[in-house]
Amino acid sequence: MAELVEKRSVDRIPDGERTTGFWALFMLWVGFSISVARLWQGGIITGAGFWKAILALFIAQVFWIYIAIGAVMGAAEGLPGTMIMRSAFGVRGRVIPSVPLIIGTIGWFGLQLGITASALEILIKSLYGEWSVPIQVQYVIWGILMGMVSIYGYKVVMWFQKFVSPLLLLLIPWMIYKMFNRYDVLAELSRPKEVTMGFFEAVTILSGGVLAMLIAAADSSRYARSRTVAFGSFMVATWFVGTVMFVIGMMGTVIVGVADPASIVDRLGLGLLGLLIVVLSAWSTNCMNPYWGGIALSTLTTGNKWLPQGIPRVISTLFVVAVGTITAVMGIYSIGGIKTFVNVLAGTLGPANGIIIADYFFLRGKGKNKLDADELVKVNGKYWYSGGWNLIALVVWIIGVAYSMIFKNTYILITPVSTQIISGILYYVLMKTAGKKYL
Repeated sequence: MAELVEKRSVDRIPDGERTTGFWALFMLWVGFSISVARLWQGGIITGAGFWKAILALFIAQVFWIYIAIGAVMGAAEGLPGTMIMRSAFGVRGRVIPSVPLIIGTIGWFGLQLGITASALEILIKSLYGEWSVPIQVQYVIWGILMGMVSIYGYKVVMWFQKFVSPLLLLLIPWMIYKMFNRYDVLAELSRPKEVTMGFFEAVTILSGGVLAMLIAAADSSRYARSRTVAFGSFMVATWFVGTVMFVIGMMGTVIVGVADPASIVDRLGLGLLGLLIVVLSAWSTNCMNPYWGGIALSTLTTGNKWLPQGIPRVISTLFVVAVGTITAVMGIYSIGGIKTFVNVLAGTLGPANGIIIADYFFLRGKGKNKLDADELVKVNGKYWYSGGWNLIALVVWIIGVAYSMIFKNTYILITPVSTQIISGILYYVLMKTAGKKYL
């Protein structure tokens, strides 16, 4: 079993090992897309009204192309996203995107644990009366089970998704059938409901919750066979499977009256199969968060004299699992919790994403392996800039954070997206002028 543990974390994947094809990556993203968190988020945005929520979803899905762009970067370089971003921020400046990414993966791990435990609590009581497992115990149990897959790394994650994702693809249509068989869904959807959320707020929630995915998608695609495979697998899985999960959450919430996935599954009378859907969908999604967060923590600590290769990925992954479990215990699973969480991601990773995209695609030329991997860890090297920091990226990032914080509740601006665009354009202009010597 020890041989299955992924040994690579910060180094470039050799071309000969970049063999992951479309089907395997598609199943990875299917497993990530079929999640109870998407059911929950879909339910939350129905506060804007069902049909407005549908429109908000499709707009957000268009914006999510930046995640596929991250996958292209990972496939082109064979490097983790937190190594690629050093070309923009500098060897030491890596701390700016890395810390929010680590916080983001910890937060999502805690949210998924909260959703899973809450769902199981309801379903187990429905099936077996008042017998239940204390919620804190469930957090620990599921934290260990989900974290085990992450700790082994890429190969085990891919094997797990290849097993779980096809099973979930079979169960989801049955869930939709049960919904239409048990309820007059169209009549329920046409019935007037109280509007508690604006349209642009719904778009903002969907757009902001996945900002960590640009860097994470690079992590998952660094073994990809080609950039086309990396881009296409994510887009197809997200546009088809991911959309279906959001819409199921929306319809279920309209029918049941609450956004809680467990209540939806319970009211549909899915029984043990419903329990299986909740468990597998949560597991297939949440095993990814500690994997991404662990890589980010490893790359963040790379290059010091005590740990030249950074904290070993296994230990850093364990850290993300442990802290994520603590956030679940502290109550991150709530509507207020996710809105606060989205604001933090939008304010920190939004401008970082714009800078990284502008730097990689518009300032670094074209081709495969165009970044010098050795220079990404070298003191006084190509990406050292000024004392290890690209001051232009730092200034632009601060401006982006200020913009996002000032206008975070001005939902018409869709700050998770507009922050990326503004920061990217500003960074490009300043690097072409004041920072020309660095290019």
